[in-house]
Amino acid sequence: VALEHLTVAGEDGARVAAEILLSGDYVPDVLGRLAAAVGGSGGAARFLGASPPPDAALAVVQHLVKRLAEPRTDEDRDLAATLPSLVRPLLETPEADQHASRILPQLAQLGHGAFLRGIAGSSLHRPAVRAAAVTAALGHESTAAEGVAAIAAILTDPTADVGLVRGVLAALGPDPFNPGSPRHDASLDPTVIGALTAAARTHPSAWVRDAAREQLERWSAASTGALVVHEAVYGVPGAQVDVTDVLRASVREGRLSIVASNDL
Repeated sequence: VALEHLTVAGEDGARVAAEILLSGDYVPDVLGRLAAAVGGSGGAARFLGASPPPDAALAVVQHLVKRLAEPRTDEDRDLAATLPSLVRPLLETPEADQHASRILPQLAQLGHGAFLRGIAGSSLHRPAVRAAAVTAALGHESTAAEGVAAIAAILTDPTADVGLVRGVLAALGPDPFNPGSPRHDASLDPTVIGALTAAARTHPSAWVRDAAREQLERWSAASTGALVVHEAVYGVPGAQVDVTDVLRASVREGRLSIVASNDL
């Protein structure tokens, strides 16, 4: 009952809710209602600047984004513009890997593509956080171009962490776990294709070179209907021979005709 009073008690109730959240003395079941009270108040920015627990900060940000999607006052517009600076400390905590994929899409909804691109390109952040920034940017039409630019920069950076490149490559194409999502299909973007081509030729990591080639082959097959041989073996278990290169060299005009024999 006391919590219900907080949500309708205006700024006074929001201050009490903020104090509870900052203390960390709450159970998960009440987090949503406390965050709603703080997120709808004039003290939301002050709360985020007070180093709240990450789960409380995330819950408040989620409520804030709903409110700021259609700002009605100058205060709301100012808060929407400064939200990235309030969120940044959350991306530098030990829990950042866990929370980045939930926090950063909230900023994409508000059009903060430049901020997301900056996170993706900053070596000060962990690879998982940087990859989450790329994925978040691609998830919204207003920030997709920044996501594409971030992908190209990472793929052509010879010092980029391989784990980061792996995360970036996973973000290419539609979301496999949510086919109906609005995620931008960056795999067909000319800028990304150019970066993949460069990475396949010159990247110092053999893994990155191979992964870039595989992505280009998938793109070629999807865009032209061409036959692409990814891997081929001949023989029986325990006595197999890799014949991938032989089959690839035998493809003619999108067709493959070959006799499976020991001559391979």
